[in-house]
Amino acid sequence: MPRLAIVEDNLLLRKNLIQRLSGYPDLEIVLVCTHGKQFVEALPALPPDKMPEVVLMDVAMDVMNGIEATIIAKEKYPNLHILMLSVFDDDDRVFNAIQAGASGYLLKEETAAALVSAIQGAMEGKAYMSPPIAKKTLEFVRQSLMVAATRKAQIQDTPNLSKRELEILQMLSQGLTYQHISTCLYLSEYTVQTHVKNIYSKMHVSNKVDAIRKALENKWFEKSKNY
Repeated sequence: MPRLAIVEDNLLLRKNLIQRLSGYPDLEIVLVCTHGKQFVEALPALPPDKMPEVVLMDVAMDVMNGIEATIIAKEKYPNLHILMLSVFDDDDRVFNAIQAGASGYLLKEETAAALVSAIQGAMEGKAYMSPPIAKKTLEFVRQSLMVAATRKAQIQDTPNLSKRELEILQMLSQGLTYQHISTCLYLSEYTVQTHVKNIYSKMHVSNKVDAIRKALENKWFEKSKNY
């Protein structure tokens, strides 16, 4: 029988939760609090047989909100399963709750059966989210992956340029002529020109300006320091 705590500052919602969940004999409500501070202060005084295993925690409360209370409670009681309750489904609250260590995020409009299912799932190590929140979370993750992929495409890795080729390309970007480069590197001008042709071929460009622009945009010269 899961031992349950309810932390809710709204009197009507608190009574409603107790009434709806009291009809389930497999649940034992062992603690009811009106804000997060009261909850975290009550835990140390509870005997083992009255220590909650699952908590229904309101997100937005005065004195101490649910996210703050979750962070404190999870530090001392890492095996505690906390399910956040809210009328809000905005991204910041959801992800702040997840970062705090919550086992799930439910809208207060959920049915009693859905709440019980989430409680049982939390006991089994499962994470539960109300369908609208799960959908928004999936969309957020999908968008984040798309942004990451776009950034990766924009900042390309060096196209298999050798250390010498990168060195020559950087010298070109500094305005050095083939003659100056050949003198600095103890190479013939012909060898420098051959390197430059190979650079253009690997970078799929046809001139020095495009090669330098592409290298600067993708920060290849900065990467070459660790090359």
